[in-house]
Amino acid sequence: MEVGSGSGIASRELSGIFKTARIVAVDLSPYAVAASAKTLSGLPQCLVVHCNAGQCIHRADLAVFNPPYLPPGEFDELLASECGGWLLRAIRDPEAMRLMCLEATRFSALAVVAVYSSLSPVNLEACLEERGFRVVLRRIAPFFFEKLIGVAAIKRGALEGCVSE
Repeated sequence: MEVGSGSGIASRELSGIFKTARIVAVDLSPYAVAASAKTLSGLPQCLVVHCNAGQCIHRADLAVFNPPYLPPGEFDELLASECGGWLLRAIRDPEAMRLMCLEATRFSALAVVAVYSSLSPVNLEACLEERGFRVVLRRIAPFFFEKLIGVAAIKRGALEGCVSE
């Protein structure tokens, strides 16, 4: 399951990796749902759902999320006009970012994969630890003025003998 699917690109990539798995792309934004549906059209194993993930999905083996971040001042007019300002608030509000972490860990998932910006107002690794996950992989890639941080975490006690540090 991809929480906050946006354009659906990550779900499309997941469908290529997990060819026999059901991939569920979930987003609150009707614009993102439309974009995900277009990206995932023709992929019968993919389902796009318009809802708050915690209200419509109750179990997932893997939760994937890539919380958005935009520096202050950039794209403000576009986001405010196109999406009524809700997306801009979600991107900049630390509590909204933390809620994304909570949503991604709610589903009895054994593992969570996340990519986030070093400019994000929330420490997603700390959030995952608080929710009972242990980070087993962390990679950092420079990207212009920021760093993209990728982490993989497993539920404590799950898969312990199967995952090496």
